[in-house]
Amino acid sequence: MKHIVSSLLALLCAAFPAFAQIATQNLRCESLTNPVGLDARQPRFSWQLVSEKRNGRQTAYEIQVSTDAAWKNLVWSSGRIATDQSIHVAYAGKPLASGQKYWWQVRVWDNYGNASDFSAPAFWQTGLFDASDWKARWIQIGYEEDSLLRPCPLFRKQFSLKKKIRSATAYVTAQGVYEAHINGERVGDAYLTPGWTTYNKRIQYQAFDVTNL
Repeated sequence: MKHIVSSLLALLCAAFPAFAQIATQNLRCESLTNPVGLDARQPRFSWQLVSEKRNGRQTAYEIQVSTDAAWKNLVWSSGRIATDQSIHVAYAGKPLASGQKYWWQVRVWDNYGNASDFSAPAFWQTGLFDASDWKARWIQIGYEEDSLLRPCPLFRKQFSLKKKIRSATAYVTAQGVYEAHINGERVGDAYLTPGWTTYNKRIQYQAFDVTNL
């Protein structure tokens, strides 16, 4: 019996380090999960530390940002930064491009000398930073009509794509309220878009990942 108990204790001691590891979770970019259409040129990153040790805390971090999920084209590597900051860490890499998808990951060190693996990758996609990035033109009905009594106009456009779609983003706005559809499917889940503003001064727009549509 003593031999069995000793073996069990040895097994528990050997298994304990597996439960003492640290990790990161709940990665956020500008407090959002994988946002699309983010117009921040220096977005801020946040994450949470997961530790099995009592009073475990972060003492350092490293962030990597790439234009691909294979991490072959890094645009920023922070290196190891000795700090406990894990909220609103600002991007400090190469200038970001409009309409580009970026992947990011983070790893941390704790006050017990443990280092985590890099987190599962998260991403964000930039919006259109400059007015010159807009290529579309306003569309409107082609005849004069009583604007108070006319029904809501419906604009349609047909197009065909012969190649497989790798990614597709729709940037949409209107002087009023719009609802967009592709192949009969509603784009996004928001209502009363683009949101009220003084239209002759500023108009908001939305960006949608429509790859699956």
